[in-house]
Amino acid sequence: MRLSLIIAEQDLNVLEHLQSYFDKNHRDDIELVTMTRAEILKKYLENHGTDVLLMDDQFGLKASELADACSRIAYLTADQNASHEDAPSFFKFKRTDLLYKDVVSLYADAAPSKRSNAENAKVQASGIRSGDRILVTSFSGGTGSTTIAAAMARSFAAKGESTIYLNFEKAGASEVLFDGDGEFTFDEILYTLKEHGNLPLKISSCVRTDRSGVDFFAASTEAMYMLEFTEENRKELLETLGTSMKYSRIVVTEDFSLSAETVRKMAQMDHIIVVTDGTMTANSKFVRVMAALPHLEEQEKVTIRDRMRLIYNRFHPAAEGYMKEITRPGIPVMGNIPPIKHATTRQIVEYIAQNQQDVLLRYLEGGFV
Repeated sequence: MRLSLIIAEQDLNVLEHLQSYFDKNHRDDIELVTMTRAEILKKYLENHGTDVLLMDDQFGLKASELADACSRIAYLTADQNASHEDAPSFFKFKRTDLLYKDVVSLYADAAPSKRSNAENAKVQASGIRSGDRILVTSFSGGTGSTTIAAAMARSFAAKGESTIYLNFEKAGASEVLFDGDGEFTFDEILYTLKEHGNLPLKISSCVRTDRSGVDFFAASTEAMYMLEFTEENRKELLETLGTSMKYSRIVVTEDFSLSAETVRKMAQMDHIIVVTDGTMTANSKFVRVMAALPHLEEQEKVTIRDRMRLIYNRFHPAAEGYMKEITRPGIPVMGNIPPIKHATTRQIVEYIAQNQQDVLLRYLEGGFV
């Protein structure tokens, strides 16, 4: 799908800079027209219209005058703090890649998905998707499942695989683990899911890329907003990422609760990595959850235990005596990751990703300890 974009700008230096960027980087997805005169812009819109209009706020026209001919309009301003009542404002001197994301996000709010509900159902039923879905979770808090998920995502990216890391924890924050340029947060994704906007476009405008090559979303501005992220929203987001055919690995971390909903969510994953630390407390919780899962599987008519693998994180040799009890349900153990001290969370993630790939990616080769 090509998005039609008009940039109406009086400053020729700005106009040439923006045109050069869009022509070089987005020729396949943006159909660009540039204007320098108000009367020509009005005439063009009368005959053609456009998806998005970016207009210099000194152009001599009001957005309200042109609204019928444009799906979305925003002003280009020389003042970073400028605002207008009738349309959003974008700072014309911001980085062009971020301005592009502004354009896509703006249009995504107005554009319905190109696939109908029936077509979406057909794609989902066909099973055609990319992206190995890997859930990393823990039955006991504080075992480091978030850290392991981030390290696993980095390991995939280091092998050249297109990878996205999704933190669905209610109070999770991907920015603690990854860095990436962007202005939008997961709030935008939530809004689009609720309003049934164009989710693929919104994803492309919100996703950030860490220097390791891992894509991710910045966390919601408030943890409370994640309470609005429903089971159906989660399913739609995962299916949209899968059918985009962009990612070969989708790494998810989220809170665990012993419930039918959690079992249904687990059933949507290709692999389930359970992280524990080998302590008696964590092992006791693991054994109790594993004893309850067959009943929930029967209730929901799904099977998830055959997708489970175990990682011992911050493993200490003194805990080795507890391993027999925890592996009794027959869950393969991918390996042990020793404690790492005197390091920040991000340093720990980087170290594990670089030095424990044999453990993190062992399920790919089918070898277990």
